[in-house]
Amino acid sequence: MIVSGAESSPWKIDAQPALAPGEIGSWDDFAITNIAILKTGERFAMFYTGVALTSDARTSTIGIARSGDGVAWRKHDDNPVLGLDLPPHEYVSSVSVAKWKDEFRAVYVVEREFTSTAADEKKPPPRVMTARSEGGTIWQQARNLSGVSFDPSESVELRPCIYADSDLLHMWWIGVSENKPALCHSVSRDGENWSKPNLQPMREIDSREISSVRVYPSGDFTILVYVAEDHPNHASIATKVARDARSWVAKGPPEFPIERSAWHLVPEMILKSDGARLFYTEPLYLGRAADWRKSAIRGAILRTAFCPKSAYVEN
Repeated sequence: MIVSGAESSPWKIDAQPALAPGEIGSWDDFAITNIAILKTGERFAMFYTGVALTSDARTSTIGIARSGDGVAWRKHDDNPVLGLDLPPHEYVSSVSVAKWKDEFRAVYVVEREFTSTAADEKKPPPRVMTARSEGGTIWQQARNLSGVSFDPSESVELRPCIYADSDLLHMWWIGVSENKPALCHSVSRDGENWSKPNLQPMREIDSREISSVRVYPSGDFTILVYVAEDHPNHASIATKVARDARSWVAKGPPEFPIERSAWHLVPEMILKSDGARLFYTEPLYLGRAADWRKSAIRGAILRTAFCPKSAYVEN
């Protein structure tokens, strides 16, 4: 279960999930996992990974849900919108979407389950895929993202995120520099060719282990939302801001404590005039072991929590 924190915490978790798995036999009947939210006009569009279980495999595909207020969400009638013809034992581990030059651009990661019992065989590296769409519901055939090297590491989860800023498309991810985790940032003017990434050691941002990040532009600031692990059974979703996208300071919403889940959590946040709304995946367990990593999981839902702006902005 989610750790609720102290009674004085300004974060309030909504009683109902933002999204729940579909009916048995549907494409997302087991779990709702990592998401990407865009504001389109006065409404919001959420791209999410739906997971289904069959008798012999786990499948994952990307769908869309929409909302007028960022609280109540309705799944698209013709989901999934981005069909993935993946080989056996491959799955989508994260997705990020941007609205850029009058079309949607998606970047998502495909990973392979480690099924070999050979001690000398390594897990294959993840593949970063890209796709484009005019309206967000019909996508061109996905292909491998080229033009940038991600240097995957066994100790770092590859979870790139993108956003559009004028003529530039920005991409951020956790990579490796001198065998240490680093925050990487690259830009593109055409979505095909990317600049050599700027690298910032993660230890300059937080002394804790950081497992995933989301980066957003906001006026003169850049906002960084990430998962920081204190120890194997506990983590926090933290927020920092910077004017130069490098000198990060904790002036955003306070940290939100969570239990580290087996779903490789990637947080998502909506910042509105009245406060911050956080989205995160919560696993559902079949009984609980003392160590959550040994607990059987029966699915996952998408939770949301709200923090009023008065809790983190000085008058």
